[in-house]
Amino acid sequence: MGDEKFMLTFKDDEAPLAQMTRRGGGACVGKTTTAVVIGWWKKDKVDSNSKAQNMEDCFKLVQEMTTYLTEQGY
Repeated sequence: MGDEKFMLTFKDDEAPLAQMTRRGGGACVGKTTTAVVIGWWKKDKVDSNSKAQNMEDCFKLVQEMTTYLTEQGY
């Protein structure tokens, strides 16, 4: 993705979610029936709460958006 190599580190067997890492960050991916949700994070960046970005927060947000879109019929 984006000319970067990622390594799959986690795939949820019950939900269509996955985590991937790369040097200095990573990505989380969720899938609905008609959409793909991708969230990127970098450890040297801060989020809107002035905390360092991390995989756990990224995964949680992608999971929430994937659930919301699924409930809306996407």
